[in-house]
Amino acid sequence: MENKTWEQIDADMQRGYTHAMNNDSVQACHYWKKAWSSIVSAMDSGGYATAEDFDVDFGGLQCVYNWASDYELELHNAIVKDISFAKEMISFCTEYLNRVSDKSEHNCLNMRAAVANSYIRLGMAEDGEKWYRDLTEENPSFGCGWIRWSEEYSLYAADKDYDKAIDILKKALEVDGIDEIAEIKSQLREIYINCGKHDEANSIVIDDRDYDVPVSEIGNVASVPGNRLDAAVNTIYESANTPVRKVKVGRNDPCPCGSGKKYKKCCGFN
Repeated sequence: MENKTWEQIDADMQRGYTHAMNNDSVQACHYWKKAWSSIVSAMDSGGYATAEDFDVDFGGLQCVYNWASDYELELHNAIVKDISFAKEMISFCTEYLNRVSDKSEHNCLNMRAAVANSYIRLGMAEDGEKWYRDLTEENPSFGCGWIRWSEEYSLYAADKDYDKAIDILKKALEVDGIDEIAEIKSQLREIYINCGKHDEANSIVIDDRDYDVPVSEIGNVASVPGNRLDAAVNTIYESANTPVRKVKVGRNDPCPCGSGKKYKKCCGFN
């Protein structure tokens, strides 16, 4: 029975990926909701304390860790088409957070931000604010949390509150060792421009030290040494004749292709 259940989970995962590749986020989430329900049931019946424990034994083409990140991203796309998926986002992410041991890793941090955003989209601003506030207080160096919080007021809100967005980003820049600092500065500069504060915008300086990789390499494949590109191509050819291996890659981890960029800004971009 266990193997049959796991085969069904894997099948639903792959059906979801097929729809996601065809930009049908609604159908992708339909299958992935089924897969997650089956994973939860399998964890409970099999006595798995955490999703990490389940991943050790699960024999699917995707590990639950990587797939869960994809599910969260696809739910964002589905919400654009149907706001009811915001409820599914809250349900999935909170359940996932309850079933992992390391709640400080980037999957979990991104999911906490996703829950906050979903509450705000559903008109439950107080709940969303609490999730963002708790996220940034407990993980102040997580730059994406501050960025996504500010976007609620500078990007998504019908009535923009640029002062609120600016205040959030300025607090972020006060955090020692915060990541995504170039993105934070860039967003702050854009907000200043949008509200006519050009002197403030011009005062923001972004240089090489603010990036994870040199500015010359960002978005420029020609700057990646040829041996790295050759290695990436060779890896693809070799994988065609070797068994599929599940690799746990966080969106903020270095990309496995060797480009020097974060995974989400390289091969993990979608």
